[in-house]
Amino acid sequence: MSEDMDVDQVLNGREEVVDEPVKTTESKLENDEIEESEENGENSKQSDRILLSNLPQFGHQQFKKWLEKTCGSMKFRKLTLFHKKAYVSCHSHENAQKVIGIINGMVVKKLQITAKLAATEPTKRILQKLHTTLSQAKVARLPRKNELPDILKPIHSSPRTKNYRNKCEFTVGRNKESEICVGFVGGRFSDNEYFILPVGDVEHIGSQAKEIAKDFESFVKESDLPPFDEFKRVGVWRSLTVREFACDVMLIFNVFPIQDKDKEREAKEKLKERYLTLRSFKEQKFRVTSLYWMNLVSNHDQMNAEHLGGTEHVYETVLNCRFRISPLAFFQTNTAGTNVLYDLIGKACGFEKYLKPSEDEKPAPLNPEAEDPPAKLMKVDENSKMEIEPEKKKDLLLLDICCGTGTIGICILKEYIKKLDRKLFCIGVEIVESAIQDAKKNAKDNLLEKDCYHVAGKAEDVFRNAKYYLPTTMKMETSQVIGVLDPPRAGLADKLIRGIREMSQMTRIVYVSCEPSYPQVMKNLADLCKPRSRKFDSDPFTLVSIQPVDMFPQTPHVEWVITLQR
Repeated sequence: MSEDMDVDQVLNGREEVVDEPVKTTESKLENDEIEESEENGENSKQSDRILLSNLPQFGHQQFKKWLEKTCGSMKFRKLTLFHKKAYVSCHSHENAQKVIGIINGMVVKKLQITAKLAATEPTKRILQKLHTTLSQAKVARLPRKNELPDILKPIHSSPRTKNYRNKCEFTVGRNKESEICVGFVGGRFSDNEYFILPVGDVEHIGSQAKEIAKDFESFVKESDLPPFDEFKRVGVWRSLTVREFACDVMLIFNVFPIQDKDKEREAKEKLKERYLTLRSFKEQKFRVTSLYWMNLVSNHDQMNAEHLGGTEHVYETVLNCRFRISPLAFFQTNTAGTNVLYDLIGKACGFEKYLKPSEDEKPAPLNPEAEDPPAKLMKVDENSKMEIEPEKKKDLLLLDICCGTGTIGICILKEYIKKLDRKLFCIGVEIVESAIQDAKKNAKDNLLEKDCYHVAGKAEDVFRNAKYYLPTTMKMETSQVIGVLDPPRAGLADKLIRGIREMSQMTRIVYVSCEPSYPQVMKNLADLCKPRSRKFDSDPFTLVSIQPVDMFPQTPHVEWVITLQR
């Protein structure tokens, strides 16, 4: 339990998850100080969470029954009751507005209840957790808790909030009635319960992906190969991955290895016949351009995808950059939101202060016909003359760390390289060799291969050799380095954190995280900001801003763009 938690919350707080629980990593009650400072903030505009104030004395079951009776058939995700106030989480922003319309101003036991939108719960809780982590690390210049909302910027919404996912993974199995089903996992292994739920009308998945899942369910039913049974470890069909972009659709069939190779070949041919023939284009409500087959004994196995037919890659465009996507390559699951995210990352790098002046901002030329007499020059002793050289503009080096297929660095280069008043170069670093090959191809396709260099290896090793990857016109010693970190969920290793801090030319870091509540992410941020020590014998960074981006509409999760500077 947090030491800063209000005693009243501990005594009176009650929390219950109803219907479909939110997947979060913590269940701590929030600090009132943060709650009050964010209730009326920008972060609440698209919230599905309501604050009810001036409530009469309710027991938890009492409150739940009153709410159900008052709001009729409305369902709630979560109820959190405190003394004289409560937080109610609905299934959508629209439902929250309806509940507010019903309850706000209602008089119960001579008390008039107020109902209004509250900031999304995960954002506040993660912010509190981050402050606690940084405090324990004895970080200098750490804002007070009531100053945190000033660092936390308003959430940027996704241009698309429905049918936005470009990657969907459907599990093959059996439903509660033991019928073959392609959809999502229900139940828990720990309860010895495992079944598949149909896709249904979930709003974040497009109609084409739903049709493909429905059609593949029919294919499995017609097949003489059964679905894979997770408990008995027998069967074949495990899952279907649909990667859907503007003009391309890639299907990846994950199977438990088939011992009979003749049956395996027959299954592959049937898939190609069903999804890659002209007949399938005419008869079905979807269009598939690429097929892959992947044998998988365990989820922890190294993945190798076998190309069955169609194109080997699919393509997507972000911020006027075209990217090649391999079957196993990472790509953001919300393309429309990615345009917003990458634009904000570029701005967080601080390049806008180095923009070339526009035509309107350029100084006007001197008029030789001006009637004003020439200014008198002050006499200067010859011995006192000094040569004053203008300050040389530092070149800019963008380090795209954990770059994957190079999408962030390439988008930033495309946006800024011709607009800046100085040289900009990008070095992309990634441990996965296949991703680097895609990054090099993407740079070439976007005519930026001379403005960046992508290298496979450990980032801390690349840092030591960075000067060898620069063009001959740039020097590492006189360049200003900006780092962009988009690490996996496990975060960054200590060696890499030390390497970043030891690079004295790096003045700014933009840390991107889709799971900011993860302990390893919190640790990374604390290690970057810790004072000098034996372990980190270099200047620390300071937390400047946190910019949330709603990359996952219809869920409580947000992506964080965190800016640090020194």
